[in-house]
Amino acid sequence: MTELVRTLLLAAVGAIDLTESRVRSVLDELVQRGELAAEEARSMAARWAERPSRGDDLDVRVASAVDEWLGRANVASHAELVRLAARVTALEADLASKAPSGPAE
Repeated sequence: MTELVRTLLLAAVGAIDLTESRVRSVLDELVQRGELAAEEARSMAARWAERPSRGDDLDVRVASAVDEWLGRANVASHAELVRLAARVTALEADLASKAPSGPAE
């Protein structure tokens, strides 16, 4: 479930995070249709190109948001499950060492 939520969030973010070439393409199309002046399109494209890169920072923010959501949803993380599995294994070994070794009479 954790991976599904993470995948869905990253897909949504990817859909929003347009590349510069796609932005230019959309702006050019608007200019061709007369819905945007060429100068405005150049200005918007320049502002888009100057924006800070959101790649890794965005991934970190999404991962943080997913972790926070999972914490509030009270879902165990992979690390917690691994620790619990190791603890169960240790307890089983301890129990087995304390069990009588001979057949029960």
